[in-house]
Amino acid sequence: MSRSNIHMKATVEIALDDFNEFLSKGKDVFPLLAKELGWELSSTWEQKSNRPTVVIYNLWKTDEVSIEGVYEKFESAQFNLEANVVGFKDNAKYLDGVIGINEDFTFTSEFTF
Repeated sequence: MSRSNIHMKATVEIALDDFNEFLSKGKDVFPLLAKELGWELSSTWEQKSNRPTVVIYNLWKTDEVSIEGVYEKFESAQFNLEANVVGFKDNAKYLDGVIGINEDFTFTSEFTF
């Protein structure tokens, strides 16, 4: 069995009323961020039947071998895009505001047999 890169799963819960705007702004943030990072991003979502919220799962397949490396590269890419892409900072700030404190990060390692 060999280990490979660290993957980051970001789980966020947002109000159902914010979902369409989240998707709209997210289209202007996440693809650019994934391209800047050189990472693959896949996203899924589910609506909680007993609450007016949506849970979104973003899986970032990274090329990093440590959690610290993931955070450093992510922050660097976000800073670069905020400095160089018109509207990126405002859209990212909107997404952070919608997410609020309902965000959780899980890190996993991929392996093959």
